[in-house]
Amino acid sequence: MCQFLSAIVTQTGNVLQDEYTDNHEDLILQFHLDDSCREPVRWVRVEFKPGEDFLDADSYVLDLDESTAPDWWDGRMEAARRALRCIVKKMIVNGKKDILLGGAWMLGSDANLWTAKCARIIYMSGGTLNHMHGGILRDMSGGTLNHMHSGGLNHMHGGTLNHMYGGTLDHMHSGTLNYVYDGTLINMHGGTLDHMYGGTLINMHGGTLINWHGGNIIENTGGKIMNDLRKK
Repeated sequence: MCQFLSAIVTQTGNVLQDEYTDNHEDLILQFHLDDSCREPVRWVRVEFKPGEDFLDADSYVLDLDESTAPDWWDGRMEAARRALRCIVKKMIVNGKKDILLGGAWMLGSDANLWTAKCARIIYMSGGTLNHMHGGILRDMSGGTLNHMHSGGLNHMHGGTLNHMYGGTLDHMHSGTLNYVYDGTLINMHGGTLDHMYGGTLINMHGGTLINWHGGNIIENTGGKIMNDLRKK
C-alpha cells in the first residue's frame, strides 16, 4: 500500500523518489522502470513511515513493500534509510519564510510562512501559514491557516482556519473554522464553524455551526446550527 514516504531503491543503491507523489506506480512510470518481468529483481518498492511525530525524522521506519526481499536488499537497506531520512529532514520548515513555491513540506511548531503556492504540505502541527493558493495541505493537527484562497485541505484535526475564500476542505474532524465565504466543505464531523456566508457544506455529520448567514448545507445528519441568520 502506497503511503508517505514512498520510494524505489535499486540494486545499485539509488533511491528514487518524487516530492509530488507517494504512489509507487507513478514512480515506476516517472523513472521508466520495467515492471513486466521482475527476475532478476533489480529494484524494490519501499515506504519510509513516520512514527508518532511526523517531524522526527529519526523515528521513521523503513518497510519493504514487496512479498519477498531480494538477496541484495540487506546490503542496501541502511544506505537507503539514511538517504530517505535526509529527504524528510529537508521537508521540515521552521522559522520565518516568505514563500513556498511547489515542493513537499511539513510545518513545524515555529514555522511562520507568508504564502504557499501550489505546494504539497504533508503535515502541519503548529506555526502559521498566512496565505494558501492552490496545492494541498494533507493533514492539519494544529497551528493557524489565516487565508485559504484555493487548493485542498484533506483532513483538519485541530488548529484554526480563519478565512476560507475557496478551495475544498474534505474532512473537518475538530478545530475551528472562523469564516467561510466560498469553497466546499465536504464532510464536517466535529469542530466549530463560527460564520458561514457562502460556499457549500455537503455533509454535516457533527460539529457546530454558530452563525449561518448564507451558503448551502446539503445534508445535516448530526450537526448543530445555533443561529440561522439567513434572510427569509
